[in-house]
Amino acid sequence: MAMKNTLASIWRLVKGVCIRDINPALFLFQFFHELDIERVIKGGPWTFNQHLLITSRLKVGDNPNQIPLYFTDFWIQVYDLPYGFMSERVGKEICNFVGMYVEADANNFSGIWRNFRWILVTIDVRKPLKRMMKIKKQRGDWSWINFKYERLSTFFFFCGIIGYNEKL
Repeated sequence: MAMKNTLASIWRLVKGVCIRDINPALFLFQFFHELDIERVIKGGPWTFNQHLLITSRLKVGDNPNQIPLYFTDFWIQVYDLPYGFMSERVGKEICNFVGMYVEADANNFSGIWRNFRWILVTIDVRKPLKRMMKIKKQRGDWSWINFKYERLSTFFFFCGIIGYNEKL
């Protein structure tokens, strides 16, 4: 009940939501307005009690118990990107190293200066998170770029697996 009330409050839905338990780790969210569905899907990733909520839109006839819930989108901040590597093509290559490219923030390539670039990437939560990437500069020397995942829930620092929590 706490999860249902908390999510409904955070999401600020136009027409509300009905949340049903399918099993202890699977819930069915029934939205009553298309804007609400879009807000929740595009506004994620969402967590409750440090547990990632992976969402998937069902099609007519889908069985919720048989939908693979392994992929979710994350906005990633890319730091320490060398000058000359701030193109959309390089952003796509970085995304594909981390997961699957979805989009890049439009302000990445405008006149707004900031020390990172935003990319939206689909992550397979069964695989370890990538924290950095080694790239070769034009002169032949190497450089490391670093990733910061936005709205990241619990993950084990050493192996990088989301949802894995071990007390040291």
